[in-house]
Amino acid sequence: MLRLCALASGRGSNVQAIQAAIERGDLPATLALVISNNSRSGVLAWANERGIPCAHISGKTHPDEGIALREAATGADADLLVLAGYMKQVH
Repeated sequence: MLRLCALASGRGSNVQAIQAAIERGDLPATLALVISNNSRSGVLAWANERGIPCAHISGKTHPDEGIALREAATGADADLLVLAGYMKQVH
């Protein structure tokens, strides 16, 4: 099964659609981690309420955001990084 790390910046409608596809059996995957660069984003609250691992990673929390994103995805053993409404450039 594919392990996804989803990056989102807002309320998480794209991540919610991915999770709905997983639950319907249309997408053979699991959300291993949800990351947002916005500590107040709805997607973090949504993931937390469902027991999906989540993290806030931004330039305010990590001096090198790109490295922190890669380390978090690697730590979650993610197979694929999904930009699901993530509003920053990824390096």
